[in-house]
Amino acid sequence: MFDLYGLPKNFPGYASFGTLANANERTEKLEQEMAKAINCGARFIPYLQRHEFEALVLAGLKKPDVLPHTTLNTTQWEGGLKQLGQEIAGLPPEDINSSVENAPSKRLAKHIGGYKKVVHGVDIVKKAGLDHPCSVCPRFDGWLKRLESLLSPQAQP
Repeated sequence: MFDLYGLPKNFPGYASFGTLANANERTEKLEQEMAKAINCGARFIPYLQRHEFEALVLAGLKKPDVLPHTTLNTTQWEGGLKQLGQEIAGLPPEDINSSVENAPSKRLAKHIGGYKKVVHGVDIVKKAGLDHPCSVCPRFDGWLKRLESLLSPQAQP
């Protein structure tokens, strides 16, 4: 799993597809190129998170009753969380990125002073579980389903 946002210019296929305007098309093409470059067959399932890991954090924040059970001090950041919610209202988490300044991580840092990806982000995603992010992040859901398919008896070599 890599973040689409900020991929290095030497990433497989970046020269050809890294600047495509359509983020879905760009992501799919870059995943195909990553699979070709790694060449591990059907057992390697590449995944680029649109646009950052924080898309899953934002998905978790949209789940009712997740915040009180996380390490975020919701009293301290209540106003920022409300503003963030209003700013991203109606946007699917995988589509929240309109510029460098509005990337999911930048939005979280702007509205939640002291936000730390490895502490708060992981905690939010863990507390939200996978069902909710999968219900609002179709690309992530598709990747997990492909991984889960490897567990079926038909997938065994």
